Amino acid sequence: MRIIAKKVVTILLVTVLTIVITGISESPAQAASVTGWKKAYQKHIRDYVKSGGGDDFRSDESYITLVDLDRDGIPELFAGKNYRTVQSMDLAYTFKNGKALPIRQSGGQGYASEYGTFHTNFDIGVAGFVKSTPYEGLKMFKHKKTGAIVAIGKSGYSSVAGWAVEEHVIKLIGTTLAIQEVSTMSEERGLPGDGSIYTYTIRGEKVSKATYDLNRSNYYASLQGIASGTKTLSGREVGSYDTGELVIDFKAIDKFLGIK
Repeated sequence: MRIIAKKVVTILLVTVLTIVITGISESPAQAASVTGWKKAYQKHIRDYVKSGGGDDFRSDESYITLVDLDRDGIPELFAGKNYRTVQSMDLAYTFKNGKALPIRQSGGQGYASEYGTFHTNFDIGVAGFVKSTPYEGLKMFKHKKTGAIVAIGKSGYSSVAGWAVEEHVIKLIGTTLAIQEVSTMSEERGLPGDGSIYTYTIRGEKVSKATYDLNRSNYYASLQGIASGTKTLSGREVGSYDTGELVIDFKAIDKFLGIK
């Protein structure tokens, strides 16, 4: 009986060790994904900066950003411009099955896309995906009751005629991006002496300022902020025209991607 018991224990220990070792080791496909997205994104970023849009990569008006929207451990890639009324999304990729695949917005009309062959159909610009600031960017939350992860992008525009601030819930399923309005606030400036017109909406419905404030307060009270892991690279860090021609800092791109 003791001999049989020892054999059973030995078999169980071997089985447990096998499960543990298998569970913590990566398969070749998983290992390839970890490094594969970096090389794939490196090519897209380099091509983007070197081509026509590269002329804009010399200031803080252009951004490249990485954020893991679908929480699969591999970030998505976005790039575009953010300057006053120019709110574009020029690159949008996710990495699936060993390939960088274009992201398309469900129902998007392309108002936020203006860049040649890198055309996207986004209605929200890159400002909603950059590392968060008080004025713009992407934040991650966990719903206090359901535990669901919620990504909210804050963006907008400004000009002499007025400004707007918009908040959208952003979801990525496969290669399809869906956005849903949380709130918007805008000012339309009239002629001198005419004053300004302020507009507030909640989920697309025009509301009063008091209703706007109350709904936003209640909505965010149901959420708990968590780290987004967003990384953002500005144009100033990538290119310059100090010599009269565009000089691209490829090392900055590689550092941003974690390529050594």
